[in-house]
Amino acid sequence: MKMAEELQDQAALHALGLLEGKEMAAFEKQLFLDTDLRELERELAESAALLAWSSPPRRMPFELQERIGHALGASDDRHKGQVRSTGHSSAWIPWAIAALLFVFCGFLFKEYVELSGASKKAQASDRLLDATLVALSPTEEGPSGATATVAWEDGRQSGVLKVAHLPQPKSGRDYQLWAVDADQKQPVSGGLIRVDKKGEAQMRFQTADPAHHVKAFAISLEKAGGSPTKEGPILLMGHA
Repeated sequence: MKMAEELQDQAALHALGLLEGKEMAAFEKQLFLDTDLRELERELAESAALLAWSSPPRRMPFELQERIGHALGASDDRHKGQVRSTGHSSAWIPWAIAALLFVFCGFLFKEYVELSGASKKAQASDRLLDATLVALSPTEEGPSGATATVAWEDGRQSGVLKVAHLPQPKSGRDYQLWAVDADQKQPVSGGLIRVDKKGEAQMRFQTADPAHHVKAFAISLEKAGGSPTKEGPILLMGHA
């Protein structure tokens, strides 16, 4: 059976703490007897509580005040003249609450996205503070102006490589990053490096095998597609 509109109105008012006296007593008696009504009131109360607690105390932005005002005004105009005899309830109340919740949830979601982005940036910054920074310099065989920096996160077994002034390799060749680990006989591959026309590259890498005691990083010139073990000349190298 479809729930009476008056009960829906009262459920909304009860969730917001606006029912009083005999009206509240009568509604709560009905609430005890009607499972569907209890579920509706619970959902409305949870929505109101979520809005109240999910945002820190602050002055409501003027733009948001206007949008809520327009939403409430539009709902009131659509249902004007349908005021009920209770003195509190009217048919527009659920529509108005829905409009307010929709607008305010949009505002909260925007803030959540902004705060989430700031939190992720802060977490990334914290991880980099714990990272080992290694500066790579050209060897005798490497280009004299080239530079590279590695930020290595041992706990994540990954890092970030930034390269500058490294000329693009000749056809049939690729640059490859290596982690020199004290527990490994051979350097561990960190993947291929693709530099742009300016000789720059920035990438996150992960070693092909675990490397928990890295003592150096190196960049070599390998055959196209790279190699599972270092074969070509080392062009840049830096000790951790």
